[in-house]
Amino acid sequence: MSVWIWIKIAVWGVLILAGLLLALLAVVRRKSKWIIKLIVGILLLALGTSFLLGFWMQTKRERTLAHQRNYVAVKLMEMGDYANATSMAAQADQLMSNAQSKELLVLAAGFRMNVELGQRYANAYLEELAGDSVIEDARKAFEDFLDGQAALDQNSEEYDSENTKLQEELRGILMTLLYQVEKSIPSYADNASVQSMLAMVQQGYYDAGQVTEEDDSLMGKELEAAYAVQTADFSSMMDNAKQQLAQSDSFENRANAANIAATQSWLYEPLDQEIQRLNQEIQELEQQRQELYNEYVQLTDEQAQEEKQQELEAVSQQILEVREKGEIKTANQAINFIEITTPIEERNTVVYKIELARLYYQARKEDKAEEFMKEALEEAEKEDASTEAANMLLMEFIEKYKISSGDEEIPSYWTDGTADPAEVWNILVDLFGFFDESAIMKDEDSRDFYSWLLQVMDEHYHGLIIRNVDTVDYPTVRVTVNVTTDVERELTKEDFSIWDMGNMVQDFTLLGGAAEGEGDTMSMVLAVDRSGSMEGSPMTDTQAAVSNFVRTAEKGMRIGLVTFDDVTETTPISTNRSTIQRAVSETYARGGTNIAQGLSQAGSMLASESGQKIIILLSDGADGSPELIEEVLDELNRKNIIVYTIGFDGADSSYLSYIAQRCGGQFIQAASSEVLGTIYADIGRTMSNDYVLEFTASQETQRLDRFLEVTLNTNGASREEEYQVGVTYEEIQEEQGQAPLADYFRQIGGSDREGGEDDNGI
Repeated sequence: MSVWIWIKIAVWGVLILAGLLLALLAVVRRKSKWIIKLIVGILLLALGTSFLLGFWMQTKRERTLAHQRNYVAVKLMEMGDYANATSMAAQADQLMSNAQSKELLVLAAGFRMNVELGQRYANAYLEELAGDSVIEDARKAFEDFLDGQAALDQNSEEYDSENTKLQEELRGILMTLLYQVEKSIPSYADNASVQSMLAMVQQGYYDAGQVTEEDDSLMGKELEAAYAVQTADFSSMMDNAKQQLAQSDSFENRANAANIAATQSWLYEPLDQEIQRLNQEIQELEQQRQELYNEYVQLTDEQAQEEKQQELEAVSQQILEVREKGEIKTANQAINFIEITTPIEERNTVVYKIELARLYYQARKEDKAEEFMKEALEEAEKEDASTEAANMLLMEFIEKYKISSGDEEIPSYWTDGTADPAEVWNILVDLFGFFDESAIMKDEDSRDFYSWLLQVMDEHYHGLIIRNVDTVDYPTVRVTVNVTTDVERELTKEDFSIWDMGNMVQDFTLLGGAAEGEGDTMSMVLAVDRSGSMEGSPMTDTQAAVSNFVRTAEKGMRIGLVTFDDVTETTPISTNRSTIQRAVSETYARGGTNIAQGLSQAGSMLASESGQKIIILLSDGADGSPELIEEVLDELNRKNIIVYTIGFDGADSSYLSYIAQRCGGQFIQAASSEVLGTIYADIGRTMSNDYVLEFTASQETQRLDRFLEVTLNTNGASREEEYQVGVTYEEIQEEQGQAPLADYFRQIGGSDREGGEDDNGI
């Protein structure tokens, strides 16, 4: 229990003791006004006892609910549903800190093959639960697995089978430990609501009505709430939220009520007269829109149809504006509710900060939302970070984000080779009182919030990108950086700091834009995936986004187009926008996905261009020829071509991140094709924010394998980069294994006979 809870218990204890003593003294001494003293003593005794009894009853209910959630988590883990099991265990631990939940979180990380995360969980929890045998054994199993995995030869033909064997051994150990945890949890197998909850998690849908009529427990109410979410019964959602909050004043229940009120309930259960008025106005406008539509479909004159269409659009815009007013008002009410009802001791928690970030975003106060979200990110990465479940999950979310954006390598023991931050985010949002992530992640506003969150993280972690380190004139070093955050002015030397080999560079020069000395020209090729999976709205949205980008791009920019499936089609680079737009409009989905070929073709088109050379690659799938990508990326780097990559739906985010990282660009994950227009516009702004910093290396100049760090002083964004002076040792090794240039004629088709004679004896 937290310090604040012990303080409350102490205060209630003092009230009980004071009341008891006052009552006893009044009865024993029976001096003047002893009856009044007796009454006051009894009141103090009753008040302290009622508080303490209420706390005990609530704690008992919450402990039971935590045990029930842990039981469901165990059963889900036994069935291989590790993500939902993690959600359940995290909810249980967030509700009431307990050993079983922490043990389950450690085991779930191992079952999901995120072994290093499991180690981190284990190390953090053992500081609190020293001697916990389950966590100790799990940590030992993780260490043995990593040692065994490191000893494997990745080039061996038996690598995959040996790695699989190690994973099976680890899962066997974890399953044994899982049975130990199950034995320590009170059994709830006969509880109808627990079994219904388990069935709902497994199947995604379950009729909870009949079960919960006879079950008034917290789990029964949770089941009703989950069923209401899945059936979009918003009135029941709010009723359940209020009942759960009355039974347990946990942050989870407060957040649940606030989220429902902020997103849906104002349309169904008006909270005050102003919202009721807005609701009535929307109904009237929708009726007006229906009447206009009925008139529109009956018109035959083209001009009259166009005029009526304009009226329809105007009314639709009014509806959006009124709806936004209602959303802002209810979001502000939810913010006030959370801030007023959250005790001081809970305001430093990750769930509090993320909850307020989301509500402020809902209220269109993005600066305030960003402030809370960045505080949560910084809190999660502290060395002494809290071990609350939300904080541990946020650490995992950050890790997955860094891997997906190319900042960290994918661990070799991950069998699927992917890292999707959304998978962890879906687990994290369950802590806000929603059993199913659809209540948050699948409505339009929340998808926007998730996309906005990724943008905040891009700024927080990638506000600065090092595109290139030029050592041709070493010890003079030129660093090309790109500032990805919005800046309202041209940056100066004072906005940057440089460290070379760990030492701050006191004297450096800001040369200006990356294209300086090459003219101000910028050439770009848009490489667009047109494979069969792009059919429908993805292709339609892509065509609109590309067409709008081309139409609004700077006049001096030269633009070309490559569309690719199994083969490529090109539109030459020029300043003529109409040819690009026509080519885009005629593109249709077909065939497979050959990203390497699309990039290679785009690079060939840019080879003869001057100034900045950029490719923007869009794809929704995996590359059909990944074995060619290294050669293509090497060629793009030789030509100083920057590559931005955009991925959505089924795109291989790790692969696209790697491409962007190798070529000095940035990977952007699109939540859907609908946001492509915004992404293309953002890239267009970003490309003009390149700066070149020049300095003279003075520390350890004899070392040719070096590293530097550049910081943007305006917001603290920082980036490190390793760089090489001259030819790398690996390149020398490669050349040693190649035939000498004197044998070049023979390599490309000359005579293979001794003496070098051809068929004519020459």
